[in-house]
Amino acid sequence: MKNIFIYGTSSAALKSLPALALNFKIQGFVNSEKQKSGGNLIGLPVFHVDDLVNVSYDLIVIASSFVEEIVTTLEEKNIKKYAVFSDLLKVCEQGQDYDRAIDNIARANKERELIALPHVKLEEKHLSGAQLLPHREALLKRLPRNGVVAELGVANGDFTASILRHASPKKLYLVDIWGTDRYSEKMYESVKNRFSKELDSGVIEIIRQPSQDAADFFHSRSLDWVYIDTTHAYLQTKCELESYSTKIKAGGYLAGHDYTQGNWIDNFKYGVIEAVHEFCTNFDYRIAYLTMDQAECQSFAINKL
Repeated sequence: MKNIFIYGTSSAALKSLPALALNFKIQGFVNSEKQKSGGNLIGLPVFHVDDLVNVSYDLIVIASSFVEEIVTTLEEKNIKKYAVFSDLLKVCEQGQDYDRAIDNIARANKERELIALPHVKLEEKHLSGAQLLPHREALLKRLPRNGVVAELGVANGDFTASILRHASPKKLYLVDIWGTDRYSEKMYESVKNRFSKELDSGVIEIIRQPSQDAADFFHSRSLDWVYIDTTHAYLQTKCELESYSTKIKAGGYLAGHDYTQGNWIDNFKYGVIEAVHEFCTNFDYRIAYLTMDQAECQSFAINKL
């Protein structure tokens, strides 16, 4: 079995892993950026391209969206033992089979989750004093100002900018993993550039972890409010509400996006409403604010009764 390095450390490289692992012995990853070398990814070392002269291998497999740039880099360094992942047809076919199997598992899990959605009836106390607001910018103006805040699910940072503008947080934690096909490494870099001033001043801090793992980063009762905008799935939203409720100060809020039945354009059912209602009844919370955004992307904010 040939020893290979995978050139790339983003979602394209990770997506190629299962098929490559079936056909090669993976020695590690290669990256063009010096600051990313010396670490590890999924337990395998990450090398800078210049470090390849010190290691032995049979082949470098390019698994990245920057194929032309990487090929140019390798040619300039007189490295000839490389192949592009998409050119390894048999390996790609195995990768496609793997992806289909994963999709089938995800579809089955989604169907099970839909069956498991709770049917909860709120009582009057859970709606006492609730206010309807025109949009989520109006919601931001109602949430505590100059607070310590966490945004779960950042994407390109558009709502981050709204939080800074309307809520003026003393500290804003941005929690996201990025590095996926939809929310790419390039998007992560753009967020860092976009908020470089706030990052340098310490107003913003990035926590690049899944939202549930990131909850362990925060001390009990350390946050004024949290805004959840991740997968919108019932189970994840339920876990996020439960995990972060212990991190909220007395009088603070758990808030979030997509308090709606789903995205009908993509035929995708959300579970936010079910998770929020179940949480309110199980933990004595009330709905404080709901937004009436016309584009079916309403937000909620709940606090302790």
